[in-house]
Amino acid sequence: MNTNWIRRLFATAKMAYNTFLMKISDGIVTYQGVHALLSKHTTQVYISDKAFITAKKETMEKLIKYSPLKYRKYQAETYDCDDFSFSFMGLMRTVIPNFAVGIVWTNTHAFNFFIDSQLRVWAIEPQNNKVFPFSEVRGTVRVMMI
Repeated sequence: MNTNWIRRLFATAKMAYNTFLMKISDGIVTYQGVHALLSKHTTQVYISDKAFITAKKETMEKLIKYSPLKYRKYQAETYDCDDFSFSFMGLMRTVIPNFAVGIVWTNTHAFNFFIDSQLRVWAIEPQNNKVFPFSEVRGTVRVMMI
């Protein structure tokens, strides 16, 4: 059985994915940069890597717009705000490894954030795919993880 077509298919997919990453990626933010940005909002900051890929806000809004999570139904204690936030971060990190997307927990809610290529922090409500300035977050930010 000739399997060359499978190898060509994967090679083409890999090239398309790398091209996709090059078009989306618009910078890097280091551990120190992330810490400086997130420490403005809480003392509980957890950073998993040495550097993260950033993108333009407009590019992120396009990616977020197509997140399938907005179709998921909220279920108290089963699939609620923290589950949405973990799923969203996983989805974004699957699309773009080491993307500057993280999770926020306040005293009343869980949601996501991203750092854009201008090193601004934006909030994301993964239940409806809305993006808004982090300054509009309500409640006390308890934890930020990236």
